[in-house]
Amino acid sequence: MGSFNHKCNFSQLPAKCGDRIVVLVGVRMTKDVMDADGFAPGNSFTPISVPIRGEYNDYGGIENVDMTPGIEALEKYFDMEVGELVDHAERITCGCERQIGDDYEKICNLINSVKGSSYHKEHGLELSYIMEHEAVFDDLIAMNNLAIKDREYWRLPHRFLEDLGYTKNVIGEHNHYEVIKWTHDNLPELKEECYVWKTKDFNDYGKTSHTLADLCEYIGAEVPEKYNEKYYEERFKADIAFLREKEQHSGDIDWIFRHSEDNNEYSFLRHAEFGLFHRGENSGCTEYLICSLGERDTHMDIKYMKEIIEVGLLYDAMNMLQMTWGNTNYYRQDINYDLHVRFLEKCLSVVKEKKRKYEEE
Repeated sequence: MGSFNHKCNFSQLPAKCGDRIVVLVGVRMTKDVMDADGFAPGNSFTPISVPIRGEYNDYGGIENVDMTPGIEALEKYFDMEVGELVDHAERITCGCERQIGDDYEKICNLINSVKGSSYHKEHGLELSYIMEHEAVFDDLIAMNNLAIKDREYWRLPHRFLEDLGYTKNVIGEHNHYEVIKWTHDNLPELKEECYVWKTKDFNDYGKTSHTLADLCEYIGAEVPEKYNEKYYEERFKADIAFLREKEQHSGDIDWIFRHSEDNNEYSFLRHAEFGLFHRGENSGCTEYLICSLGERDTHMDIKYMKEIIEVGLLYDAMNMLQMTWGNTNYYRQDINYDLHVRFLEKCLSVVKEKKRKYEEE
């Protein structure tokens, strides 16, 4: 096997022995189908673990791992120490699965026991992993780790206006949107048709608000304290509350149907356009996503919240930066250059810090 520096997946920077890194263990299509990196975005890798934080061990793996509830669940799922699991993933990725003996068959059987689509069952999956410098990983997930008040919405949720004390009055319909007059005892009257304006500014697209913070500044209101909470934490807790309420209505199919509709809010439950399990460009084999935490809704436990949120934030960052798990020759057509500049500047800062330490040695 030998010692070597490992190329990180997003920054493409080398990790050397002792560097702080983050690893995600996952699955990919077996090489007998085709080169995994030749798949379209999202089909070459799906993380089945939460982020594994520790130090690069000079042999393609990780050591001195930070133990967390998610890592404990991962070790229990595979019945092996996390460092050993990453070592096995490294050997399998390199085509050297014969070197890990009986553990290879054990891992394959466990992976294939997960309920997946017939396509994935037919072609088979194998263990894989990705690795990144912890500083780069943390900056990736910080890109969208915003307070609720700062998260952008195409259309502001009505609950924002209602929590500010506004009363909704539907006064018509235009272009398939409700036309709404929002009234308040002390704040300016608002008019909504898809977007929200002060009535006097109606249809002035230079004065639209896409965050609650912007809206409050626009109308001269204070942001309610609860909206200073981080958005993903709020959504995770809301999903847990939904599950508890669902249990109370387990025999009421109509209630479950009514309350399971997609409401354009991020969810850690739904297989829909919004949420951790969305079938976007980076979602891959969704049935296997974080499956090491258990089946169905068992991942919805407050003790896993921080780690699961980090997976969701990584997905969002990849979408915003047009990143994919493997190599591909196409991207989406919307580009946020500011975020690309931020990402490259972070990579540059990591290189400069490594250079400084090298020169001091």
